[in-house]
Amino acid sequence: MKKALIIFIIGSFISIFIYKICVQNKYDVLVIGDSIVTGDTKYGNSGITFNLFLKEDLKKKHLGNYNLSFSKNNLGLKNLLTNIKENIELNNNHIQKAIKDSELIIIAIGEDELVLNSEINNVNRIYRKKYYEDFKDLLICFRKITTSKILILGYYGDNINQIKEINLNIKQIANNYNCVYVELNKVINKDDYFLNNKIHLNYNGHKKIFNEIMKNL
Repeated sequence: MKKALIIFIIGSFISIFIYKICVQNKYDVLVIGDSIVTGDTKYGNSGITFNLFLKEDLKKKHLGNYNLSFSKNNLGLKNLLTNIKENIELNNNHIQKAIKDSELIIIAIGEDELVLNSEINNVNRIYRKKYYEDFKDLLICFRKITTSKILILGYYGDNINQIKEINLNIKQIANNYNCVYVELNKVINKDDYFLNNKIHLNYNGHKKIFNEIMKNL
């Protein structure tokens, strides 16, 4: 009887250990954004994004689900805000549940809206102010659903004059809601990081973003 009890206790400890290693340590990742996430350009799909590198790296660390379902080329900030408030469903997966279930969330929104699609070299002050308010509302929405780690990818490129100001404001908003801001404009600064159109990133550019994300995990 005593021997059986010892075996049972040992077996229980082993089961708990296996559970912690194989189940509890698995974590889900949600990446939401525009073409920087999808890799889509007006010339078609580039085939390479930072997600390729990140997913492969995280597979070594008990990665569960890596969710890109809610990312879309030219996804606007207000569109994403609406999607969360209305709790849209894609592939039998509701966005609020995806947010709640994820241990790591990466938000890469606004590069298309503010930089790539800017036909002029300036984004007017009223538009910028409204954008900051919407970004604040977006993070409030996220924080109502989750306390998980959130990374905010900053903007890069020289298409608009106000990019430094925009990044500073987004960084401050991110800090206010306990999110990690990932600076990109200081590191995505060479022609060999871009495709021939000098707008969308190539393999080297996305590898650079991956490296910056890893520094902040």
